[in-house]
Amino acid sequence: MGHNGTTPENTQLQKLREQIIKLNNSDEFKQLSRYYKKKSFFNILGISRKETLHSYFLHWLFSPDESHELDDYAIRRLLDLTVLVKNKLQAENEQLQFPSDIEDILICGGYSLDNIVCERERTTTAGDRLDIFISFDFHSDRMDCRINIILENKVRSNEGKEQTNRYFEYGESLEGESIYLFLSPVSNSDFESSTHPVCECKKYIGLNYQYLVDYVLEPCLSECTINDAGVFIEEYLRTLSQPSLQFDDFDGGDIIMAVSSREKELLLNFWENNKDLLTAALNALADNPALEKEERDSIHESLRAVSKVSGKDYSTYLFDGQKFGKGRLVLAVVKKYVADHPGISFDALQGAFSDPRIKVLATVADAEEVLNRTNRRRHFLDDIITLGETRIAVSSEWGAGNIGAFIELAGRLGYSVEPVKQTEEIKAT
Repeated sequence: MGHNGTTPENTQLQKLREQIIKLNNSDEFKQLSRYYKKKSFFNILGISRKETLHSYFLHWLFSPDESHELDDYAIRRLLDLTVLVKNKLQAENEQLQFPSDIEDILICGGYSLDNIVCERERTTTAGDRLDIFISFDFHSDRMDCRINIILENKVRSNEGKEQTNRYFEYGESLEGESIYLFLSPVSNSDFESSTHPVCECKKYIGLNYQYLVDYVLEPCLSECTINDAGVFIEEYLRTLSQPSLQFDDFDGGDIIMAVSSREKELLLNFWENNKDLLTAALNALADNPALEKEERDSIHESLRAVSKVSGKDYSTYLFDGQKFGKGRLVLAVVKKYVADHPGISFDALQGAFSDPRIKVLATVADAEEVLNRTNRRRHFLDDIITLGETRIAVSSEWGAGNIGAFIELAGRLGYSVEPVKQTEEIKAT
């Protein structure tokens, strides 16, 4: 018994009570509560996990003459995304079909699209119905051709027998080049660890909803100047992130399909400020005798994962008017320096970013050698810098132990980098 009749158990209980009160009164808790209590329009109608809803929305987004007034912007972002996934995640899929002649053109952006057709439920010669079919004339200085995009969208249902194979055969019968996309709500961890699409026909490029949000929907939202269209996109983003666990149509899957970058920041901030209390709640749940052993084991596995990552630093930084995580901050500073020094050589760039405490740059050949030897990406090979005939990759290995040295180096080069407090970034919903 301690002083004033207190015991270690009472002290711990009092601490938990204080943490709960703090959580209930925190800004991030209030914002998240408002966000998740407010159902999207599609949730209210009970259709948030209906595949037809997602196909209707994508048809609206990719149709250039629709009310969003984005013209072909969404299609261009979709093409960018396919090239990114093809090279970053699914390069080992030798069966993948993609018109290689247009890849470099897409990366450089020197092309135009004409005679765009976007159809939903297009009927094939075999009587099948394609979820989304996009077709357009592709023009550049190097080539002109017709390109078709066949996009199959899955939310809960499984692929029909030979479905993607039949769609591929149909696409190959069309005039021009065809691109095949399979969109499904797999998690980012599963998506990024897979080198092949989850559909039966491996000639497709697999996509997930989180990458669609990051590389298509959020850029479209930023580009959109029509208020009603912006609200529609925001409602769809809310639909993807609403946990269907709280709705009557929940069947054990598809709890969250994707989350926006703003929501990620809010959730990370919520975790960082309350991780002791949230971890205690998970521990209590893991020891709940009312749960089956498999359920308790699953929670214990989650706790081990939480313990592994809880010490990591997710700080963000402000540079040149934009927010970056550590790795992308370094990449942005290097690219800015290159832009500010036209014609700079690789040796001169290495000299500018020379510091005995850190290594910032490597040739792409050296970076690829490291990847092949260690099976771990240590450089931004998806965003290289070209100086004359030299292709350069920036290191992506940055953490609390070395980012300070780089920020000091950036300061010596005349570039100001400021840490961002997440509480300052988040505005009320």
